[in-house]
Amino acid sequence: MIKELNHIGLVTSTMDESKRFYKDILGGTIIRDSKNEDGLSQFVYIQIGLGVIELIRASPGARAQGFVHIAYLISHDITLDKVYDYLLAKGYGFTVRPKSTASGDGRLAFFKDSSNVIFELIERREDIRIRDLTNPHITAFKHIGIHTTSEIALKCDRFYTGDMGFMKIIGKDAEDERRHLYKLADDHIQITEILDKKAITRPLHGINLEVESCDKMRTYLIENSVYCTHIYKNSIDECYFYINGPSSEHIVFSEK
Repeated sequence: MIKELNHIGLVTSTMDESKRFYKDILGGTIIRDSKNEDGLSQFVYIQIGLGVIELIRASPGARAQGFVHIAYLISHDITLDKVYDYLLAKGYGFTVRPKSTASGDGRLAFFKDSSNVIFELIERREDIRIRDLTNPHITAFKHIGIHTTSEIALKCDRFYTGDMGFMKIIGKDAEDERRHLYKLADDHIQITEILDKKAITRPLHGINLEVESCDKMRTYLIENSVYCTHIYKNSIDECYFYINGPSSEHIVFSEK
């Protein structure tokens, strides 16, 4: 039913700054730069590793910025309407029913799962990702991260393995969280189950990018005026640090 995890959507009020950050600083490649037919909205796809970030120009006065949705490209042997009917029958609520995209390239629909993350379904014949891209700083687009509570984690497991066709990979738990990693072809989503029952204010938490050396990457980013946290090492010996992007999006860099 689902061919691939196509992209993660990011709303930004500073399109030029975001393009410079992901392209010039993080070494990404712009694979599409398009506008709506009315010319008012802009969508820029930047690929890092095999992951794609869709930069969406924010509407005037828009409050929501940062990572806002995850997009799936459906398989070519099925229609968007059939996927819509299937998920609707499963009880998922759609915020946008199947319709043509604003750019005129294919069709889309939007829905939510139990974690309150927004998902986009795309019906499009073109595979926009480039398989042999190289990046001078990032070794891999490791995963998209979602935070949730223990109560919701089981429902998410049914959603990914049962309804979306992901394979579950046993992950390593840290001190105050359980990690559930799901794989679809070359793409990964990590559900982090927060154990201290604190409120989840941002379920679509961010992205994790893999680097050869956290120390070298952190030094490089600081030289480019990017504020970075200290380098951390958790209970399972993972080395990582994180930053906030131009629209306050959460980005983790972890060592290969």
